[in-house]
Amino acid sequence: MPGSGRNIEDAIVKYAALSAVAISSLSFLLAIPGMFRKGFPLYGHSMSSYFLLNLPASSGIIAAIAGSVLLLLALSVLSLSRKPAITIKFLGNNSTPQFYRYLLAFIFIEIILSELINTVDPAIVSVYPFDSSFPSVVAAAYASEVLLQSLLFQLIPLFAAVVVMLLIRKNLHLSTLSKLSLTSGDEYAIAIIVGVIFAVFSGGPFIELLSDFFTLFVLNVIFIKTGFLRAFLANFTLSAYNVAAAFLSPYPDGTLLLTIYLVIIGFLGAYSMFGMAARMSAASSAARTQQQPEIKPLSPDYSALFVRSSCQECGNTTFHIMDDMSLKCTKCGTIVPKGTMVIPNIRVEMASRPRT
Repeated sequence: MPGSGRNIEDAIVKYAALSAVAISSLSFLLAIPGMFRKGFPLYGHSMSSYFLLNLPASSGIIAAIAGSVLLLLALSVLSLSRKPAITIKFLGNNSTPQFYRYLLAFIFIEIILSELINTVDPAIVSVYPFDSSFPSVVAAAYASEVLLQSLLFQLIPLFAAVVVMLLIRKNLHLSTLSKLSLTSGDEYAIAIIVGVIFAVFSGGPFIELLSDFFTLFVLNVIFIKTGFLRAFLANFTLSAYNVAAAFLSPYPDGTLLLTIYLVIIGFLGAYSMFGMAARMSAASSAARTQQQPEIKPLSPDYSALFVRSSCQECGNTTFHIMDDMSLKCTKCGTIVPKGTMVIPNIRVEMASRPRT
């Protein structure tokens, strides 16, 4: 059946992405009860390196952060299952199939960045000064990071950047703002600028700054292309994978299975990323081809032209071809109607038209 191959591919990408979301969501939910146990290691400490207000963790703060993450997670998952009545791209639109590919590509890029950091500088550790095998600690720490990244380094700066860009383009309206009506160039420029700002604020060694930049750049692209809720879900899915790893750390077989699963997801992510790049390139080439007007060469019917003979008034042998295919003598100006026939006595030549 025509298109069946593409349908199978879309189904594989969809269920692979949904499985990643399900594993991360379930791991986070299982870790929540441990956040409120007496003697929780994070109490009295900053919950993450991005907790800018530097407030010591308490049961109230953890409840607020976990509750906010659960609310956004529920809205994000719900956005995948139904088409919104009103398209507000800042929240989420109906580009769900596209999001699945972006999510897998994001996971693949993060795997590459993680391996790059471990190769260049294995001493860089982004885990907190607590036992990373304690799932609730990992879940609470990453929950605060995801929430703050999504709000402080995406929603607010991206909204401001889009407003400024639309003002510059003199196209700031409620409809263009809600639908993120930007050119591709503007979209990537905004994603890069906000990514640089995030990297500068995050601090750390250069290789870590580079990793932070690429991470937020990809998340910004997902935000602009599919909405805030989808960008949050992508960030949460990848971060909460660490919670699943913490749950399975005591079990070597479980860790091995999770690693194999991640490799498969990474392979599908690479396939999705390069596939999207190829389709974008093909679409761009097709658009350029359609925009170029077809140029047809001038092919007059020489058999019908008077240039086979000389002017009957002055004997001149050069003529200008007029728009109606009549001929105008270049010497005396005599007009010879199209189709006039005389005895041929000269060869055929083409002369340029007179300038008007």
